[in-house]
Amino acid sequence: MKMMIYHSNFDQIDRRMMAITDRVCSWYGLSPSAVFNMSRLRSLVEPRQLAWYFMRNHVKTMSGIQIPWGRIASTSKLYGKKHKWNHASVIHAHKSITSRCQVERIFKTWVQEREDEIKTMLRDLNGGKVDSYSESLSLLLGKLSMNVDAQEVETLIYTLDNMRKNYEKYHSDPLEDHFMALVQRK
Repeated sequence: MKMMIYHSNFDQIDRRMMAITDRVCSWYGLSPSAVFNMSRLRSLVEPRQLAWYFMRNHVKTMSGIQIPWGRIASTSKLYGKKHKWNHASVIHAHKSITSRCQVERIFKTWVQEREDEIKTMLRDLNGGKVDSYSESLSLLLGKLSMNVDAQEVETLIYTLDNMRKNYEKYHSDPLEDHFMALVQRK
């Protein structure tokens, strides 16, 4: 007998996955578009693996079930990337981080400290204390003024657009709407 599970919190799951990705990217000084490139550079693989590791350990459905490996593999699509990794990549990433933590004591301590930060961030996200829309908007405006890579700006605009749809359900600030309209016109 198969059991069907209704997942009604996809928006919340996506928000949590993006929050984890953004936090990991901030630790490494990278953008999500860089992390989700099809590169095997260690400087990009490690943050990608860590993001997936934290997602698997800390993002759950409303019923408390871990999200599927394949759902985690599709994180890049949240940032407008066409490529999607498969579940095996995420399983490998989780095993790699777990194995490194068992062998490398310094890395384990570092991951545990970051894990505490992720837990706090997700708790705050649930309580509405984190306003990632405003933070992302200011990041986008800063990048536009610095004339950075067009793909990075497009990724931020795509992210903001998705966040705005969720944000509008709970907040209404005409100033932010004005800034978003300016961004879309450029």
